[in-house]
Amino acid sequence: MNLTPDTTWQHEPGVPDPLERLTWARLKWKIGQHSATRVRDSVAERNDIFVPLFPIARWIVAHWWSLLYEVAPTSPAPMLGDAPAAFRPWLERHCLRLADSSLLLPDLTLCSAGRDMTLRLRRDGSSPLPPADRPAQLRYLDDAEIRAGRDDVALALGALVDAALNQARSLADDRVTALAADWDATRAATGTTGEFCRAAGRLGLDPLSSQDWPNDVLAWVEGAPAGTLDSAFAVDLLESTDDVADKPRLDRALRKMSLDHRLKAGPSRDAPPAAPDRPWQVGYGLAEEVRSGCRVAASDRFSADLADVTDRLCGAALRQESNLDFPDGQVLALAGWQDGQRPWLALRRGRREDSARFTMLRALYFGMWAAVGGPRLVTDAQTWDQQVSRAFAAEVLAPRAGVVERFEPLRKRCGVDEALADVADHYGVSRLLVEHQLANVRQRG
Repeated sequence: MNLTPDTTWQHEPGVPDPLERLTWARLKWKIGQHSATRVRDSVAERNDIFVPLFPIARWIVAHWWSLLYEVAPTSPAPMLGDAPAAFRPWLERHCLRLADSSLLLPDLTLCSAGRDMTLRLRRDGSSPLPPADRPAQLRYLDDAEIRAGRDDVALALGALVDAALNQARSLADDRVTALAADWDATRAATGTTGEFCRAAGRLGLDPLSSQDWPNDVLAWVEGAPAGTLDSAFAVDLLESTDDVADKPRLDRALRKMSLDHRLKAGPSRDAPPAAPDRPWQVGYGLAEEVRSGCRVAASDRFSADLADVTDRLCGAALRQESNLDFPDGQVLALAGWQDGQRPWLALRRGRREDSARFTMLRALYFGMWAAVGGPRLVTDAQTWDQQVSRAFAAEVLAPRAGVVERFEPLRKRCGVDEALADVADHYGVSRLLVEHQLANVRQRG
């Protein structure tokens, strides 16, 4: 997908700041089939805006690694105007409108979704407008949410930075020198330095200001052996919504558990192909394989022993641990292959039965299909693999077809609340899971 913005330099002698005057441009930016710069002013509708590129470039470089690698703390991602105050720091790293308070920029939020990225664009009228001294008659018009490859987004953002710096280099200004140095350091981050920077981005931290990090976090990231921070296990933890300060503790406890139980990589097993923006398709396809293999109809409760399921799928019975001292936090389960020979999983204790069954099946997905590089973590993150695991678990436990078949007659006879309760009880799942499955039917068919 080509996301690269179109820029044309403009002569604006009335702009007081020489750096902004020099980088003043007509900006036209297509986001998929939508336009981040489609606006209506007091005269007409158009597809471009007129802004200085230097403040935008400075914001991009300052938050480069977080923009590309930090996931959203909620689903859907927080948006300006709706999010609680606690999410303001995250928005300052991800929402273009907050790049410069003196400009009315698009309400465009960019963040990682694990394998790819999510870009959310919101039209004005539902997001904060400028103060009274700015042109309130200007309105952005497009709403969109798309998934795009990380490389495509990096190319688009890098093109804006390069354009601004190339235009500004003729000006003797310390701001230009500082931004050029930071940009050069960012582009030069390869090997272990690049790994460090990606980990920092996933944590929402600035790798160029590591002296400001919590000491324990810095020691943990700096002390990781080469390749460790890019492993699937580490990425699962880095992308979880646990507080940054808690992650070294969680890493120590979970790695010890993994070593104590000799967890290694599992065999490669093909999952159904799907577009990167449709992880639910993979989850549903794998769930159908499991239920079909167990000869469980969509109308029936799934009560098969998971050890029998894995024996049927791969010829090795699953081992489940239930009495481990699992650390508190947003990591819900650990999955891998014991000695590389048999699937293994452990859940945090104290979970309700319906919640534990759901988490157990999420862990089964990771163990059977996503542990080819080593053990994996089930977390609350909204990333590709975590979304696949949720769709898989939901469809194994309460298939959409069976849920609708049972729910609709009950809804007509005795109302929504009683119908939801009956379906949840029938399948042994939470009411919330049933509601999600019904919503998925309406959205996806």
